[in-house]
Amino acid sequence: GKLENARLAYRKALELKPRFSEAMTNLGNVYLDEKRYDEAIKMYEAALNDMTYPTPYIAQANLGWAKYKLGEVRPGIESLKSAVTTNPKFCFGYLKLGNIYDEQGNLPEACRNYGKYREACPDAGDSHLREGACLSKMGQPEAAKKAFELCIAKGAQARDDCQRLRDALGK
Repeated sequence: GKLENARLAYRKALELKPRFSEAMTNLGNVYLDEKRYDEAIKMYEAALNDMTYPTPYIAQANLGWAKYKLGEVRPGIESLKSAVTTNPKFCFGYLKLGNIYDEQGNLPEACRNYGKYREACPDAGDSHLREGACLSKMGQPEAAKKAFELCIAKGAQARDDCQRLRDALGK
């Protein structure tokens, strides 16, 4: 939560090593947290220009989220899709795709991406919670209950929320 300190540290790292892609991405993340989307996008694009960057899918996904937050829905989605194509186990990418589709009212795509999030990260309690909530919105209470019950059985951090939502659907 110390964004100013983080910003200064990443700028110093880039001063010492101008092509330090991880620092570029992390500085982009600071800008993203500060809602300075244009500056974040510049950092992510600079990191993606480094062919030796070992985890480009991170910058690619964050680039997509920043573009989406600027109102560039289609480019944001395409960038996130590129990230999960590069790394099919990248939970954050599926989570953000699910969030975008959910916010845009495309529940089938939201649920599909929340399901991929759950598949990639079955131990993330919120993956079951989000999938269950989405399925419930889609009018699939039995499938939603199953997702909530998995969350409860795993003792996930979201367990209490899953229990409350499952109970609201009726046992």
